[in-house]
Amino acid sequence: MPDMLAVTDGMSFLRGAARLSKKRIITKNSRALRTLQETDTLCIGLTGGITQNKVVLLYPFDINGEQDDNVLLQAYIGTSFKTGVRDAADTAVMMYMDERKLPENWEQLRNIGEIPYDSFRRRTSVAVFDGAARLVTKGDIDAVLSVCSRAENGSGTVPLTAEMKARTLATAEGNNADGMRVIGVARKDLNRADCTVSDEADMIFVGYIAVLDPPKTTTKKVLREVADCGLEFKILTIGNDRLARRICEQAGLDPNEILCGEDIEKMSAEELKEAAESAVLFARLTPAQKLRIIVALRAGGRTVGFMGGDMSDCAAMRAADIAVAANTEVDSVRSAADLILLRKDLSLIKSGIHTAREVRANMIKHTKLNICTELAMLILVLIGTFLLPVAPIGILLLKLIANILIFITSF
Repeated sequence: MPDMLAVTDGMSFLRGAARLSKKRIITKNSRALRTLQETDTLCIGLTGGITQNKVVLLYPFDINGEQDDNVLLQAYIGTSFKTGVRDAADTAVMMYMDERKLPENWEQLRNIGEIPYDSFRRRTSVAVFDGAARLVTKGDIDAVLSVCSRAENGSGTVPLTAEMKARTLATAEGNNADGMRVIGVARKDLNRADCTVSDEADMIFVGYIAVLDPPKTTTKKVLREVADCGLEFKILTIGNDRLARRICEQAGLDPNEILCGEDIEKMSAEELKEAAESAVLFARLTPAQKLRIIVALRAGGRTVGFMGGDMSDCAAMRAADIAVAANTEVDSVRSAADLILLRKDLSLIKSGIHTAREVRANMIKHTKLNICTELAMLILVLIGTFLLPVAPIGILLLKLIANILIFITSF
């Protein structure tokens, strides 16, 4: 092996990493640069990757479809006292309510318990106390409705019938088809200063909030440009399939086939490998199902990248060939990533791929130059042995000059 090959390879990677940093991409290891130029499939989520991660419209409704600010107040309680990461909808509720007058007893409220969000329940709950304990739950509307037996309307509390649930879900599906996410809100009085998952039952449905987090204005153009680089996108989301389909269509992606979590759960590894090849959109996923999809795509011969956005994505990130995360994500996500984006923007991925491929082209050029130099030295020594003897110091000098020239060209 040419003795300068390791040096020129190392310099090429260092130079590539420096160029990526100027494009707001931090490379954590040299393997990431190698893998990036080979990546042909990138798995991303909707929020922040395709959408703006910013709510531009927000509407609160009760069970009868009438606008009701009490829904926002309950959602504000559930958001204000939540200790976990807040999403775009949480931020919008906080901003909306911060501009309005809060109840007189607001300062007396304190957090006495919390049940974090998980992809199985698809909801989060907070217990608060202001002389009496109560539980506020919010999450996907079908997940919230499933734990409610009563509902609030303009005149009080009424039994939540199957017909009311069906009507509300149909309205939510219509909102999803228009590209709006629907968040259900419920409450319940507690008889103790604590809460567990078992308390998420026999609740009162307060209403729902429809929020709009539209695609970025540049998303369609960026997706097209990245696709021209030979990169195929797969959308993996824990969210609703109707909403995900609509957002993909707005972003210029054609979700010709949608695989939902419940369908994936029934598939064998071989069946999933075949289905994942053609599907573009995967919805209602659990973290374990995301992991299975990454494994299936790699088993199909793809070089897979995964852009993580949540702590539950860490297992899938580690299973991918290359993991990407924005610098705004939580520590565990950034720790699992090979590339850190200093701005959550898919256009950076395009720049990164171009740079990685240029580095590869330089490495090939330097490898050829190394081999040619070694062959030239070999021929010189062979000729000198029989025709023009060359002193060992002369050979070493020629070798030194050649290596310096190779080293200089690696910059």
